[in-house]
Amino acid sequence: MKLLFFQKCAFVLLFYFFFFSSLIFSQNPWASYVHEYSFGAGQNTGQGANYFPNNVLGAVSTSVSATSPSALPEEIVSLGRNGWVSVGFESPIINGIGADFTVFENAFQITGGLGIFDEWLIVSISNDGENWFTFPYDSLTGTGMAGRTPTNGGNVNYLDATQSGGDSFDIGELGLNEVKYVRMQDATRFQSSDRLSAELDAVIALHQLTTPIESSNIFNSNIYVSDNQLFIQSEKSLQLRIYNAQGQEVESINYSPTLSFVFSLENWTKGLYFFRINEQEGVKFVVR
Repeated sequence: MKLLFFQKCAFVLLFYFFFFSSLIFSQNPWASYVHEYSFGAGQNTGQGANYFPNNVLGAVSTSVSATSPSALPEEIVSLGRNGWVSVGFESPIINGIGADFTVFENAFQITGGLGIFDEWLIVSISNDGENWFTFPYDSLTGTGMAGRTPTNGGNVNYLDATQSGGDSFDIGELGLNEVKYVRMQDATRFQSSDRLSAELDAVIALHQLTTPIESSNIFNSNIYVSDNQLFIQSEKSLQLRIYNAQGQEVESINYSPTLSFVFSLENWTKGLYFFRINEQEGVKFVVR
């Protein structure tokens, strides 16, 4: 009986691997490349070419917690006094409801209930990498900066700012609807002398413009998911079949080439979904 169960599990895993590996592209919410940087003097952890820039790209370390932060050179980079790093994303960050991205430094809770050891970061955003807009901050309290909140780690959803830890920002507060770059600058000059340099671990986009499926000679279609809405525009009739992460079909949409079609995902259960187009193309997306 156990053998039959494991055989069934193996079949399901193989089905997902072969069905989706050639069919689906991923939406990467984590920073995927370093745009520019300039390290300052002082601490230099993780600045070597064998660590940087990989240590600030992708997800935070799986072993991190609020009391045990990322500290290894392959996990974080010290910016040095007044140093800075700007990172970019595969798809732009867009202005959604609430926070739009989260910055993870390696702040941690001091044992014995003695508060948080934090090292501050001034955060700026840009859509062209040249004109920057800085989030307002208080140099006395650190309010408005990153590097103040420990990363919770463990089994958390990093796309949910209420449970991930780190410090989150709303690009709408600066009057912007879309940005491609986020810059973090060391601000420990405003703190006590035992704060030597802020460290950067990772940055994640919470609201992101999903890359449209590339138009083809067959479909000539523009289909994407943005802020929990599915947008469709095509010169051909399309059938979209949407599946949840368990492979169960949850929606079937028949599209006719009229005006743009918008399908709301607002009331869907949070999680990962997949859809196929005319049984030939597909994409995965996250409902937040």
